[in-house]
Amino acid sequence: MGNGVSLPAGERRDAVGRAARDRLAAVLGVHPKRLAMVDAELAALLAFRLEQAEEAAQLASQDELSGALNRAAGRRILEREVQRTARSGDPLSVVFLDVDGLKAVNDEHGHAIGDKLLARLGETFTTALRPYDVPIRWGGDEFVVVLPDCDWARAEAVAQRLRAEFAGATGYTLTTGTAQRADGDDLAALVARADSAMYAAKRARGRVSRER
Repeated sequence: MGNGVSLPAGERRDAVGRAARDRLAAVLGVHPKRLAMVDAELAALLAFRLEQAEEAAQLASQDELSGALNRAAGRRILEREVQRTARSGDPLSVVFLDVDGLKAVNDEHGHAIGDKLLARLGETFTTALRPYDVPIRWGGDEFVVVLPDCDWARAEAVAQRLRAEFAGATGYTLTTGTAQRADGDDLAALVARADSAMYAAKRARGRVSRER
């Protein structure tokens, strides 16, 4: 201040805010009091725009058919969980799963039928998983389900539930493989073990082809 008197921080902030509002009012050609009246409306508009942006970001990170996260978004979450559990020692498991015969369904019956199967898988995720479990579309007909605070036995029970609910709803099957994070595991090692377990299950059932 020109008189050498310092204002308290709160008053100084308010004074700066008033000055900025006065300058904006001059630019817009409106009375400062009118601008103050629309502050609440502006705040509401900004909140609405922020909500729209958040919704758009969420949609951009989701697979539109299954509702699972896409691989890029899902990998970020799984990486955080791997790092968190490495520090805390909490259990972390993943289920790698494949929709059996999806390529054949697309080839023989059309992609519309295959899309319905993927949509039904998304419904199965909703009913069979906990709210904080994270399904990820890893690629094609393959998915990874991230199960925080879940050891191998409980994760395998989740995998069984997913298989049973999906088969009961569609008549088609899922093949799954389960892995729990071990000491020293990074994201790639954890997912690779679940992937290997899934293909071991496929070999045991005579389903060894990789369908993309």
